Amino acid sequence: MDDNFAQPGHTQRVPHTQENETELSGDEDEVPDWTKLKAFASTSSSSSKPSLPKRGDKEFEPSNGGPSSLQSHTLDRARDAMFSALQTERGISNKSISVAIWYPEISRAAVIQARGVLFNGIGHSAPRPVASLAKLQKRMELLPEEALYLIERGSLFCWNDSSLTKNVFEAEGKADVPEDYRMHGIPMTVQQAYAEMIGKDDLTLEKYHAYAYLKRLGFNVLRTHPPSVYYPTPPSLVTPSNPSLSRRISSSFQDFFARLWRRLFGRIDWWRPVRKGFLFGCARNYPSLYRILRFIPSGHGVTLHPHPYSQPSTTSLYTIFYNVYKPNTPFRKTAPPAPDFSLVVVDARTTSLPTLHELTNLWSQLPETGPPLPRQKNHGKATKSSFGMKPPTLSGTSTPVSSQHKFWIFNRLFSWFSHTKSPENNVVIQTRPPHPFAVLKNGKKTVVIGVVDCGTVSFYRFSLGAFEEMPLI
Repeated sequence: MDDNFAQPGHTQRVPHTQENETELSGDEDEVPDWTKLKAFASTSSSSSKPSLPKRGDKEFEPSNGGPSSLQSHTLDRARDAMFSALQTERGISNKSISVAIWYPEISRAAVIQARGVLFNGIGHSAPRPVASLAKLQKRMELLPEEALYLIERGSLFCWNDSSLTKNVFEAEGKADVPEDYRMHGIPMTVQQAYAEMIGKDDLTLEKYHAYAYLKRLGFNVLRTHPPSVYYPTPPSLVTPSNPSLSRRISSSFQDFFARLWRRLFGRIDWWRPVRKGFLFGCARNYPSLYRILRFIPSGHGVTLHPHPYSQPSTTSLYTIFYNVYKPNTPFRKTAPPAPDFSLVVVDARTTSLPTLHELTNLWSQLPETGPPLPRQKNHGKATKSSFGMKPPTLSGTSTPVSSQHKFWIFNRLFSWFSHTKSPENNVVIQTRPPHPFAVLKNGKKTVVIGVVDCGTVSFYRFSLGAFEEMPLI
């Protein structure tokens, strides 16, 4: 049968030109022609590097009466070509393959040979006993999701430390099994790795999908709760709630003088409130006026009433499981910094929306991020650039130390002035307040919930807003 079939229908196919091919190549909704990949699947030893064909028009449009025999034959031919292209074996260089051994009793994979840059953010060091040595020996170990991710992407050969090998060597009177003998045979397949590692060490299929999705995008992902004492952890996120006696006494004095200062001179806000009225009046500005008029308690500091149908916190599925770090940022896996995102992973089919009590429990474990920084404007400060001119020097002599000290005291006492001149360089220093809508959108605390629906991962951000603290007038 001829491959060049006629196009059924009353419309005529538009001839392909250079402009049409450019438009079709940028369309992401079209289906690639798998028949062009069939040649690459049959001749895998070809020197030319295979590439995906350009996207083109569909073979035919769906009809109400169903596909004809010609259309069914065209679909079968394209489907067979797709299967032939997908069945091609993937190749990888021997210089980039790592080797590890999976220990089911401890749910860890010990790395024998680490290759590649992926280990900059994967794996941790842990001391383990060795039968031939009297002391502990450190080795790199992988968590189940880390080992499974490397196996799935083809960067790791992992052998299972089965009990059969140990029994053979114990029968021969040998205490330790050499690593070379363990790596004889066939390594674990992807299917076997899924069966061995999913369900170990609190790892579910949904959590692995979220982990692998973020790793493919370049994020660094670590466990929030360390599975062992040797696992690296970031610094404490929440400040300790039990300060010392001296700290409490000093904080009480600071709060007393701060309240007295606000009572005498009013509360200094970035939005420049109107200060009118008597010195000791009740409502001298907008915040105090709204504070008096508010008769319904608001804010996240108000205690939540227990719901009779709410689940206890111990059985809640909304727990922070991963710390996520942005790509292309300074990161050390031995001493990780504070995470950029805190991730919760749930199953969309078995988990409902989080309740207010569950969100409050999540926010209580996170620190306040603070308002976003305002955008810096370019004031046109001249520098030595391509014009070849030196920046202009400031006129005047240097300021003495005594005048600098006086200016510092003056600036500390009258810090509510938004425009001040520095005697050092005679440059106007302007403090720009953050945009209120950016502050409300960012929130005080943020938690990310990853919802996995049959392998499809979606992320939702829940922020702790502060609408009662932001005056929108």
